[in-house]
Amino acid sequence: MVNIVSLLALIAMFPVTVLLKKWLMKKVNMQNFQTTYFSAHIIPFSLLDFFALFCLSTNLLVNGNVIYATIAICVTLAGMIILFPKEEDFEKLNEST
Repeated sequence: MVNIVSLLALIAMFPVTVLLKKWLMKKVNMQNFQTTYFSAHIIPFSLLDFFALFCLSTNLLVNGNVIYATIAICVTLAGMIILFPKEEDFEKLNEST
């Protein structure tokens, strides 16, 4: 039961972290770039990473469910790729100023 709950929590956090990044990126401008730009990437990334580690440790170390762990790895990799800083984010910031 804990296996599926941890996997569902990870899957539920995937869109939350993407929306959180978009929301935090809206607050970035050139005056507060150094603090807010990096926070807009680090906070969602660490939140997704926390749930990924929780899911992987639950599925591999507690119960040994390799199928759920494989799904968790795929979801985590997709999330990390999406949350990774993009060139377009910086270009949008330059256009808005």
